[in-house]
Amino acid sequence: MALYDRADLLDRCRRYADRPETDLDVTVSDWYAWMTEAQSELYHEWAAMPFASVLYGPPRVLVSEDDGQTWRFPGREPGTYCFPMGRTELKAASAAANILRPGAEWAEGTDFVLEGDRVRVPLGRSFGTAPVARYIMPPAAIDAETEPSLSPPSARPLIVYRALQKWASKGGLRDPAAFELLERNAWYGKPEQGQYGILGMLQ
Repeated sequence: MALYDRADLLDRCRRYADRPETDLDVTVSDWYAWMTEAQSELYHEWAAMPFASVLYGPPRVLVSEDDGQTWRFPGREPGTYCFPMGRTELKAASAAANILRPGAEWAEGTDFVLEGDRVRVPLGRSFGTAPVARYIMPPAAIDAETEPSLSPPSARPLIVYRALQKWASKGGLRDPAAFELLERNAWYGKPEQGQYGILGMLQ
C-alpha cells in the first residue's frame, strides 16, 4: 500500500466511517463505487477551473478515420476514444508548433472545430499530419485493479471525504455533515490563520 493509492483511500474510508475490515453491511465494491462517483464529480468540477491543467495527460496523437477530415481523441485503451473534459490544447505534430485555435467553422482564424469526441478541420483544409493534443481524459472506475487518477495525489483525500458523504447518505440513515466539513476544511483550509487548503495549493 502506498500513500493515496486505492488501498490507502479504502483504509481511510473505513477508518473515518468506523467500519470493520470484514463488513457485511458495506462491501469493498461499495466503497470503490462511491470513490469512483466522488472522483468523477471532482473531475467535472475541476475541469471548469483555471487550474484544470493539473488533470491533463501527456500529449497524444489524434486518430482519423476519414482521411483527415476529422480527428478523434484516443481513450485509455487502444482502439477506444473519449470525450475530453474542459479545454483541449491542440497543436501540429512538431514540438515547436504553435497551439491551434478552436472556433466556429465560419469564423476567421479558426484552426479546428470541436465536435464532442473529435475535432474537424474547417473549410476543407488539412493539418497535413496527425495533430497532437493534451486534454483531460474522463477518469476510469476505481476498483481492485484500477488506481485513482485525480492529480496531484495529495488532493485525493477529497475523494475519501466525498465518498464518505455518499456512504452516510445511503438510505438517508446518517448525517453526512461531518464529512462535508472535512471536505470543506481540506479544500479551503483556514486562510485567516495562514493555513491554505488544496484550493490554495492548486491556485
